[in-house]
Amino acid sequence: EFQEITELKEKRIESTLRSHIQFQQSSYFFVGSRRRILLEMFNEKNRPLFQSAQLYELKRLPHDDLVGYLVAQFKKGGKPCSEKNAQNISSISRQYPYYAQKLALNVYAVSGKVVQAKDITKALEIMIDNETYFYQATLQSLAPRQIALLRALAVEPSKTILSNNYIRKHDLGSIGGVQSAIKKLRQMDLVEVDTDSRYRTVDPIFSIWLQRL
Repeated sequence: EFQEITELKEKRIESTLRSHIQFQQSSYFFVGSRRRILLEMFNEKNRPLFQSAQLYELKRLPHDDLVGYLVAQFKKGGKPCSEKNAQNISSISRQYPYYAQKLALNVYAVSGKVVQAKDITKALEIMIDNETYFYQATLQSLAPRQIALLRALAVEPSKTILSNNYIRKHDLGSIGGVQSAIKKLRQMDLVEVDTDSRYRTVDPIFSIWLQRL
């Protein structure tokens, strides 16, 4: 998580880093998940790393490829998994590599000789339990209206979060409050705009957890 260097007390770490790497005949990959912070580091003119890297977004895994991979890996491990069940794992994880692998690992651990649908349900519950403390800590850093909007988007992703109907339906307060909340949630990379121009939660498992609140 390269962007974590911005949290260090030493404020000159970015300039120190650039002074060391700019004369080396090497290539570097700066990888992180906090997109807003990374964009600021490399796009703001007053930052030491300005225009020192080419930006490349790592997209989610292709659904069909992930399904085929899961089927093959379960078969290789001696526990056949149907394409339908593999599709379910892919959909739940929203094709995020971390969650796809973690969910599949849990499914493998709890399943018998053949993967069944109930194994995926059980594995998901284990995963949610393991992440709960992190999710609770995340909510503690947010204001009540931000939490309300985050939960609303987990329940109902939407293009029209500023509409009166959406605000009333989810008890979000005022338009100004929603505007302020969405700005903060996007800064924290908790909310994104998907390919259908809808606001939604970034983390698929966090989204399921929020729906249960």
